[in-house]
Amino acid sequence: MYGKFMNGGRMDIKQALDKILNEWPSERNNPFRDNPLAQFVRTDFPSVIQQMVSRSGTRYKVIGSAGAGNWASIPWLALLDPEITSTTQKGFYPVYLFREDMSGVYLSFNQGTTDPVNRLGRTEAIRQARSLARSFRSFVPELSSWDETISLGSKTQLGSSYEDPNIGARFYPKGGVPDVDSLESDLLRIISIYERCKEMPLPEQSGLEISVAPVHLALPKPFLLLAGLSGSGKTKWVRERKHAELNNFELIPVRPDWHEPSDLLGYISRISGHAVFIPTRFLDFLVVAWRDAWEAQPSLNPVRDSLPAMIPHWLCLDEMNLAPVEQYFADYLSILELREWNNSRYSCPPLLRFEKGTDEAIRIALGIEPTDPMWTAFVADHGIPLPPNLVVVGTVNMDETTHGFSRKVLDRALTIEFDEVDFGIFGGTPSGSHADAVPWTGLLAATSSDDVEIDPETRTAVLGMLERWNGILDGTPFRIAYRTINEGLLIASSLADRPLAERLDWIAMTKLLPRLEGDEDKLGMDRDGREASYLDDVVADWTNRLGPYWESSRAKRKLDFMRSRLKRSGYTSFWP
Repeated sequence: MYGKFMNGGRMDIKQALDKILNEWPSERNNPFRDNPLAQFVRTDFPSVIQQMVSRSGTRYKVIGSAGAGNWASIPWLALLDPEITSTTQKGFYPVYLFREDMSGVYLSFNQGTTDPVNRLGRTEAIRQARSLARSFRSFVPELSSWDETISLGSKTQLGSSYEDPNIGARFYPKGGVPDVDSLESDLLRIISIYERCKEMPLPEQSGLEISVAPVHLALPKPFLLLAGLSGSGKTKWVRERKHAELNNFELIPVRPDWHEPSDLLGYISRISGHAVFIPTRFLDFLVVAWRDAWEAQPSLNPVRDSLPAMIPHWLCLDEMNLAPVEQYFADYLSILELREWNNSRYSCPPLLRFEKGTDEAIRIALGIEPTDPMWTAFVADHGIPLPPNLVVVGTVNMDETTHGFSRKVLDRALTIEFDEVDFGIFGGTPSGSHADAVPWTGLLAATSSDDVEIDPETRTAVLGMLERWNGILDGTPFRIAYRTINEGLLIASSLADRPLAERLDWIAMTKLLPRLEGDEDKLGMDRDGREASYLDDVVADWTNRLGPYWESSRAKRKLDFMRSRLKRSGYTSFWP
């Protein structure tokens, strides 16, 4: 590790800052990939800061960036409180920002503006950031002794975008970085200010969306189906997961003629007389995600504690059901279920398996050096597994041009409905309803409900709901089995900060209701000589289970739609 000196002593914060300031100007002239200084900024520098923060009794996500694929104009290291934000794109947080010419470094209490700029435009986002900075300085008088402005000297728009959101800063010039005690004192002081600022009432129209976010929002499964009206923002939501300086988002339009896994995973061509591998964007992005995971821990079997240091990589299969999903996506669906976090260590079989004599052709096509340690690990594993930081999101529209989903696919996914249209965005009447279309923001280091903490009340409530579902739907193809039971418990655990009724609502919407589709006979209409259906029995049960929350729940709104559709046309489904 670069965070240790040859004599065995650990590097301290002053030595880390001096190292970056002194070595950056020359190192940035060298190739970025596998550069030791870039690796130091991403891994060892955060480790130095994490040790200091841990001694103060607080726990933060510490992220360092030297750039994404190329050298950044402004390297940085941020401390993120998960109660406020899990990304530097929004919220507020302490951050070390280096001047582009490496004449010094700022410890800045700053704001994320990438997300606000995407929503509001640059001019309005900057205006809001300046206004909020003034509010913070008024709320915490101690900030008056910190610099109100910073100058990073960046020639890029991204680099200069860190200047306006500054709330308060200290500048440490190159050659004059203070001693360790002073640096640690400043950091702990800004952390104390950070904690106090969490108590400040935020302006309702701040436009920065920095209200306190729930802590336990780890995605219980890395495969989402976003369903809903065309143009309702499904693809846009995935695109907004992109990190400002990282290549952690890929959009792949699905073609109607996809009918086999090679459309996603590539294939060997021998037309030229020798083996040539034809790669795909899906596979290229798989390697990009592994590269980020490898930097957090150089292993195909990273430990659970390394997951927070990885950046979620979002791969969007746009219009996923234009082709039959079970055909072109079969390999992924199978391997997805074989991922494990066992004894806090990740494992997954290869998604792309190296057949005899094909590994070299695949390596060349993917542009990986033969001596790359990650490639050596792939070869030893006989292929490329699913990385632990990859999330696949399929956007779904249902019309005469698309294919339906089998229960095999629905069982393996979390289905999220995008059906709300908020005219308030355009100056009309705000919807005033559910704001978080998707509540999860991170990744869960667990594949079994045995690996997460679930209180007895929650476990009883979830199992009672699922058992009753099977009781109501006994003898139908809509009953659920072990996979759904396990994932229902994982969902409840991942939303542990939410009311129990809301967690049951999410289980209903993501795992149960998408399974239901059919005509009057299939859904039990008129059975036993009464004008009722299985849907009515589910409503009666959930009305009681969710209590007062039922009236405002997503499940009630969806079931009202499905019941009305069944009675009106004799057929219904979850899908609009």
